[in-house]
Amino acid sequence: HWRFLEDFHEELPLPNNSEPLSNFIKGSSVVNRRLKQTGLVKKEDGPRLMVDLNFGQRLVSKDGDLWRWDGLVVSSTSSSSAAKRLQQRNKLDEISQSIKDFEIKYEGIEKLRKTSKDIQESITNLKIDLDRINTLINTKENNEKK
Repeated sequence: HWRFLEDFHEELPLPNNSEPLSNFIKGSSVVNRRLKQTGLVKKEDGPRLMVDLNFGQRLVSKDGDLWRWDGLVVSSTSSSSAAKRLQQRNKLDEISQSIKDFEIKYEGIEKLRKTSKDIQESITNLKIDLDRINTLINTKENNEKK
């Protein structure tokens, strides 16, 4: 759980060219202290400004990069297993929604299968009729030749 802590008595400034996330995000009072100590920077400025961080501070970019006061760097291009699971979960949700939309549009898979079967039977019957007509034409032509 998060416990509410008052603002720091002496708030350490973030490095130049960074703005506290609290200027952009309005969170609950229990996370406001963290938001004030997290600076938003351009991706290219993060590595340079990281050395100016004070204890407990961090920098983030809009792309998702993170630079922490203790040297931890997380690149937005690196994907964690949690991020991969989230991507897979989102893809699964997308596929499930597509299936539901498909079933609504075509009134279910079974109805579509029945329609497909009916069409295949019609094609088969038409092929039989065509063969019969061709046979009749051939017979008529043979009779005329005789």
